[in-house]
Amino acid sequence: MITESDARTFQILYEKETGEKISLEEAFEIAESTVEMVRFIFKPIKRKDSDQCTRGASDIK
Repeated sequence: MITESDARTFQILYEKETGEKISLEEAFEIAESTVEMVRFIFKPIKRKDSDQCTRGASDIK
């Protein structure tokens, strides 16, 4: 959950990086979607799924 303080900090960082000012509402939306994307990308992988990704080329038939 993004707090108002987090969103205001994000506004400042966003402006420093892009040179664009965004509203507090936009800061909430962008920050929240960024956090969700990171959660999705870094979610734990189940062992059975991991095994499929780490097999060597010689294991593939």
